[in-house]
Amino acid sequence: MDRKRTVFLEGVCGQVGKVQIRGQVVDLPIKDGDLQEEWHPFLQLPSSRQKTICSLDDLFTSSVRKPRIRAEILDVSPDDFEVSRPKDYKLLFSLPPCQGDSNGFFSIPIPATLREGSYTVRIVFLKSRSIRQNLKDLRHVKNADRSILQNDIILGWGRVRILPQDYNGLMIVSDIDQTLLDTDFHSRKGILATFTETAQEKKAIQAMPEFYRQMTTHKEDEKISLFFLSASPHFFRRNLASFFEHHSIPIGGMYLKYLPGILDNAIGDLSNSVTSWKNIFQQGSGKWKEILQGNAKDLKLHITALRDQTSYKLRLLLISRLMQPTHLNLILMGDNTESDFLVFGLYQILLMGLIQGEKLENCLEELRFQENLVFTRDKVLEICSLVKKNQKIHGKRNHTVSVWIHNSRKEMNESKMEKLLLDILPSSVQKLYQKEKGQGICPPILCDGGYGFAKAAYEKGFLDQTRLEQVKMAQN
Repeated sequence: MDRKRTVFLEGVCGQVGKVQIRGQVVDLPIKDGDLQEEWHPFLQLPSSRQKTICSLDDLFTSSVRKPRIRAEILDVSPDDFEVSRPKDYKLLFSLPPCQGDSNGFFSIPIPATLREGSYTVRIVFLKSRSIRQNLKDLRHVKNADRSILQNDIILGWGRVRILPQDYNGLMIVSDIDQTLLDTDFHSRKGILATFTETAQEKKAIQAMPEFYRQMTTHKEDEKISLFFLSASPHFFRRNLASFFEHHSIPIGGMYLKYLPGILDNAIGDLSNSVTSWKNIFQQGSGKWKEILQGNAKDLKLHITALRDQTSYKLRLLLISRLMQPTHLNLILMGDNTESDFLVFGLYQILLMGLIQGEKLENCLEELRFQENLVFTRDKVLEICSLVKKNQKIHGKRNHTVSVWIHNSRKEMNESKMEKLLLDILPSSVQKLYQKEKGQGICPPILCDGGYGFAKAAYEKGFLDQTRLEQVKMAQN
């Protein structure tokens, strides 16, 4: 199968001097004739496949080991960018070369001298210095995309939005499944459909595309950034991006779960376990019970991590917060079928510093949801570190202004969601939560369909009557 080397960017929106370009260099499986067509600059798809791409097509997308890349900032808004006219756009910055990690991920700081505004970023691939990757690339010599063996190849483009330091507007971070998409996870047929559906075949929850369109364009002088945060596998990216394009949903970026990274960690721990057992037999250690229990716990945590949403989403929210202006106002959107309400509650509690230091570590390490441990020890330490960094930048401040939850499970009402959150917290934190509820902390508000979300937005003053009616018409 032929492959094309490209880049997936998460999307960038943050404060001057704190923004980073984050993404992954990958090799995509391609079909005959794909390279003869013009590719969409942000979807990473040839024009003929934008309506037919399904997630299964990208199942065998592979990462590029330690790619060397260069990011270039062009003085053109992504909305105005045309891939056929690259020389018409002024090059503002050509950033120093950067090397990604063993899974192709990279993070590149943007200079603090880049003024506020919307820009297009171009990612250029430089010849790899990884012997292992070079040997892997030799397979492409007879394939259609021989360019990956050369220098200075344009991999793709992405969106960058720089906000002023005193920005106090809105940003939306939304889940996808059961929030935007009417995904059926209760049957085998429904689960299989998520792999085979095209963008046009995916079913949106009533009026949700219209709701996102109205929310992101409700102010003429200010475009609200919309980011999607989902635990869907990484190979769903082009399929979902095509869905957003098909429904004209203007997104700033999308975060998906990289499953191979979780499997690599599990294999690494298994290797360490083998070494531990060798030491026991060689040295006659009496700690075999302790090691056996530790290995069993690690295995269970890795299995849980494959299904986990809580630590995955909480970590990304905290990382994103590092780049945002202090007074930015955040709207969080999810559903009540999994743990979105738990994530959004914990996020606010952590930012406000209602639990800190050793108590925070102990609380996170013992945290259980649906009888499963939520965090590994490494994740506990990382999240505690991210909380400290955020509080150093922004103070003990919750910037969340609304938490809207799609009512996918009718039996899971607002009271039950809050009870599940409070039950996993220490009693001292429960009291502080109740004290701050409705003031410092936003409780979850249940919404039914796009019109339900629109009514919540209208009540907060985020939508006017005319736009509310537009969403209502779409739902009817």
